[in-house]
Amino acid sequence: MWKSRRVNNDYTIPLDTNIYQIARPDVRTGLRGAAVRVGSVAAGFRDRYLNLAPCAQRPKVPSAKPAKTKPQLKPVQRSEWNKNFDLNKAPKIWQTLESSGAKPKEPL
Repeated sequence: MWKSRRVNNDYTIPLDTNIYQIARPDVRTGLRGAAVRVGSVAAGFRDRYLNLAPCAQRPKVPSAKPAKTKPQLKPVQRSEWNKNFDLNKAPKIWQTLESSGAKPKEPL
């Protein structure tokens, strides 16, 4: 009975709980990432049989360290240009126009 498996980049094939390495002379162009038919003893790729050898289990790779967190930045100090600005205390616009001495436009 044949099972279809994908070849890893290091020319290994996982089958059940074991990992098998493809023999060096059997390595062909297009084999990495390709689907192969795997039996109990051999594997088939295109029109050839591939010799397999059991591999030692890969060691568990420890997870990468988390990235360092950036220090907490102080909040940006806001501008205080409008600290004492209040429209309710300001003079009315018509009062400002009268005191400026501007003449009103004459209607046509």
